[in-house]
Amino acid sequence: MTQLKPHIRQIRDSVQGREETLKSIWQNPPRLDQHQLDQFLLAHQYYVERRPRGRRMIMRFLQLHTLSMRGRNLTESELTGACLYSCDLREANFERASLYCADLRLTDATGANFFRADLRGVTLRGAVLNRAMLDGADMRSAVVAVANEVTGITVLRHKRDAKTNTGPAIGDDGESAEFAVDFTDASLAGVKLQGANLKHANFKGANLAGANLDGARLDGASLHGAILTGVNIAGLGLSPRQLQGCVLDPTAEAREQAAFLVVRLDEADTWWNTGGAKGNPAVLDGEDLRVIHDVFAGRTLTGMSARDSLGVGVNFSGAMLQSARFDGADLRTANFEGADLRGASFAGANLTRARFANAKIGALVVNGRAQRLTNFEGARNASINDATILGVPERASQAG
Repeated sequence: MTQLKPHIRQIRDSVQGREETLKSIWQNPPRLDQHQLDQFLLAHQYYVERRPRGRRMIMRFLQLHTLSMRGRNLTESELTGACLYSCDLREANFERASLYCADLRLTDATGANFFRADLRGVTLRGAVLNRAMLDGADMRSAVVAVANEVTGITVLRHKRDAKTNTGPAIGDDGESAEFAVDFTDASLAGVKLQGANLKHANFKGANLAGANLDGARLDGASLHGAILTGVNIAGLGLSPRQLQGCVLDPTAEAREQAAFLVVRLDEADTWWNTGGAKGNPAVLDGEDLRVIHDVFAGRTLTGMSARDSLGVGVNFSGAMLQSARFDGADLRTANFEGADLRGASFAGANLTRARFANAKIGALVVNGRAQRLTNFEGARNASINDATILGVPERASQAG
């Protein structure tokens, strides 16, 4: 036994050395630049086409964030645990690829093909997957574990800081040992998910408008707040609890209200044109605005109140909405391009992917004095980078 002790110590030291090496790779994964990635992509294309010098792409746990794979063929590639944060994956082909526990947050995968891909444990928070193909994809929850002769099994977890984008995509501590597929706030409009295994997947706040979910397995999936308009949900076996808070197609009662909502907008036009002598500002609090989807565009609706309304995808482009109140409204994917929003309030509103290009945002001036600024306090996912920020508006409101 005494003679074996040096050998045991040597084996232990060797195992610990390998463990430290692996841990170093997990915590500081190699980072490729675009040129290096392009070389791998070309070699993989040759591999798929069975041409000379072809090699399968194997990039487990690598840092590839912000790089482009647009339109490239990644069929059967191996990207387990890879960080693809904010990558351009538009029209890329990931058919039968392994993306087990990969980080695809904020990626643009519009029109990408994930047919029968291994997406177990992948995170797609905030990703754009419009028109993507995910038929037959495996999206079950997953666990990453590594055998260790000294300490036993080491379970790895997602560790990346979502705010600073620092740290590895996979590390040795973090939020949870089990990675459920995460589509939180992802845009999945028109996506094909036929036959996909989506057990325990998280679709909280995701846009699934027009998605094909026929035959998909949604046992234990979380859909709270998801947009399910145009989706055939009858045969999906979803419980009332799963559908709670979801945005479904407008009800018959909401459609019957459409004519009355238009009358209120016409009265608001009259109120503006008569300087407040006739008509009234539009009050649409709690209404389903989708039933008059395009009626708002270009209208004068100063002082309109649409608190807690449902305005998903509604077109407000070019409208005069000074001092309008959208507090608590669901305005995901709504269009405010070119609208005048001086003094308007969006407090607590959901503005995920709402568009504000060239909208006027800033102080509303009445009788030469600034009354209020556009208010986005507590608004969710407001992106106003393309708006026109005004300290002093070009013209004041006529109906004070």
